[in-house]
Amino acid sequence: MTTNQMDRRQFLGKLGGLSALALTGNAFSGNPVSKPAYAPTSMPATAIYKGMTLPAYWNEAYSSEESTNAMRELVDLGANSVCLTTTWYMLTVNSTTIAPSVDDTPSDTSLVKAITDAKANGLYVMLKPLIGIKDGEWPGNIDFGADNTKWTEWFTSYKSFIENYARIAKDNDVDVFCIGNDLASTEPRTNDWNAVAGRVRQTVGFPGKLTYAANAQNYDGIGFWFNLDYIGMNQLWTPITSPPVSEPNPSAEQLMSDLTFLISECERMFTREGIKIIL
Repeated sequence: MTTNQMDRRQFLGKLGGLSALALTGNAFSGNPVSKPAYAPTSMPATAIYKGMTLPAYWNEAYSSEESTNAMRELVDLGANSVCLTTTWYMLTVNSTTIAPSVDDTPSDTSLVKAITDAKANGLYVMLKPLIGIKDGEWPGNIDFGADNTKWTEWFTSYKSFIENYARIAKDNDVDVFCIGNDLASTEPRTNDWNAVAGRVRQTVGFPGKLTYAANAQNYDGIGFWFNLDYIGMNQLWTPITSPPVSEPNPSAEQLMSDLTFLISECERMFTREGIKIIL
């Protein structure tokens, strides 16, 4: 089926729609902690990204007219940034091999077109490679226990996956590159993640900013923030106050209560780590 044969609803199901505000704040008060001399410097205090994620789950979604139009719609909404995604897959959370899907992974050509379209519309670009599990399990449950051989095999495959997109990011002047997303069970392996960041910086030579997107419940315990430029916080919040996550119509007061908590968490993390936040 061609894009022209699909109605807008069908297409957006493949493209993923517009979602997930991506924002770096500059209003946090307090003095950030000292960073190691080799740590990257963050953007000037006046810099701020205001944008949305435009995800794709079809091999040519980013090549379509609808994708190009979505970039213009973002600009019309006042955005100055867009986050593009691409997904490789594992069969199960116990697989050590990560590979693209012929049908579901955006082609490199279409991804480059999306980056070019975004730049042509004056947008900053973040590239966020994702991991999907074919059996529907959450990628945050990837786990090989104490089997270091399998962990090594998995991170070897992961580095190959990430380096492929880091090169695309480098060659196409992407502004921010996300080295991982919501891989909670892997996050305690700090040395492995530092090695991933090192491969992107030194082996590939990506000159832009780096981040990692952590689950809202896990960002506090990550030990490799110092090696990145931004703390990434995925905002799939379970409200701390009310309503419960199942509440379909929270009041403005309830939403503001949780937003106040979120702002305080961002300020706390910025003060502790000395690194700005991307939501």
